[in-house]
Amino acid sequence: MQCEHEDGNLMGSCAICGDTTCGECFQSLFNAIICGNHTDLEDEGEWELVGFFMLQQSVDERRYYLTEQSLTSMSVETDEDVIELHVPAEDKAETYTLLAVPSEDIFNCDTCQVIYSVELESCPVCGTAPVAKEAAE
Repeated sequence: MQCEHEDGNLMGSCAICGDTTCGECFQSLFNAIICGNHTDLEDEGEWELVGFFMLQQSVDERRYYLTEQSLTSMSVETDEDVIELHVPAEDKAETYTLLAVPSEDIFNCDTCQVIYSVELESCPVCGTAPVAKEAAE
């Protein structure tokens, strides 16, 4: 449902669903705009970090996959040009299980239950270097 305030100042697109929102409807979450459809998720403490990426396309592909699995997610770009992937806290374990599959461009940290771009070289949360995993045949 898109914002219906015709006279409202457009603030931008929701970081969760992409709907446009105005100054009356928007909320801020992780310095990103979210629309009024997600008031149940407006507390940063209700979200968990599950991924760190260098390319927007990598995040978009994973968010699309999560949406297909009926899981909510949002991405937030940091000051260090890293894009973080967040999910509601109750979905973190399921999300990590779905996303932590061997690939050429992503490492997994089973300790922190996050995935991260190989360009980062170690887990951004705990600093652990990746353990080599064989790609699934």
